[in-house]
Amino acid sequence: MATAEKKELATTKGNEIATAAAVDDLPSAIIDIAPMLSTQSEVHDIAMAEDDDEMGLSMFTQAKAPSGKLPKDLQWSIESELESKHVETVDGFIACYASRAVLFKSDDSVAGEKPVLVAGSPAGKSMRYGYLTGDPASMDFGELDPKEFEKCKVKDDEGRDAYLLENLSYAQWDSGRNGVGKRMKESRFLFMLTEHEMFPIWLTIGSGSLGDVTKFLNGLCRKQGVDYRRLAYSIGLARKTNSRGTEFAKATISTIKGDDGKAIMLPKETMLEIARTYGDPINAVLERSLHSGGSSLDVNDGGLE
Repeated sequence: MATAEKKELATTKGNEIATAAAVDDLPSAIIDIAPMLSTQSEVHDIAMAEDDDEMGLSMFTQAKAPSGKLPKDLQWSIESELESKHVETVDGFIACYASRAVLFKSDDSVAGEKPVLVAGSPAGKSMRYGYLTGDPASMDFGELDPKEFEKCKVKDDEGRDAYLLENLSYAQWDSGRNGVGKRMKESRFLFMLTEHEMFPIWLTIGSGSLGDVTKFLNGLCRKQGVDYRRLAYSIGLARKTNSRGTEFAKATISTIKGDDGKAIMLPKETMLEIARTYGDPINAVLERSLHSGGSSLDVNDGGLE
């Protein structure tokens, strides 16, 4: 790796973010970024391919949390064409962070079921519109009332048929089972640059984990004045029980610290390069998938919390 010029980073007053050097000076145990960024052209070209809405996402390996009856030891399952492994934590930098929401025809959706409505947005932007995954004249709405969709039907900024989420009853608080939460389930997609991996690892943070993860990341930005994309994270799992008494694996998040006990931070220039290499093209693929009549990334795989 070419030697990077050391650049001092301002320490944010009142927190644990340390002054750090450039990428070459980060502990090797965290991540070696240079090989990943050297694939910029390939990643961008594949992820931005217009002829296949999921072509870009297919090159990212998913890390899945256990579902159903939980094992004694909670670990992420990472399966690719080359290997299958289980890890307690997924460690690295956030290359892309995006919001997603799905609405199924029943509260008791089953594995493999396609949602009725999907919505999504890049980090920092609100999910304004939802999109049906089929023709409203012929699709099965199940327990959902089609008239509720008609009430909030609009055209989005590109002139496409859409449904304004702020007016959709199923997207409001207290619309969930027994008046708890939202009927439309939100999640977050994290694409993590990890050590020795050419492409980011893709994690889905389910509705039961959203509060802690979003509060943590928002706190860094709003309260401590730190861009979350500059920090290294460890994403783990903890055993929790939901309001229905069902046990599930909840995602946990913490910053990775150096030998001095301070959180490690990337230079702003490197953070922006990661965003251009991965964040922008991945967000473009996620946006296209909203308008493709449903996508396999939105199908219930049995792991909903």
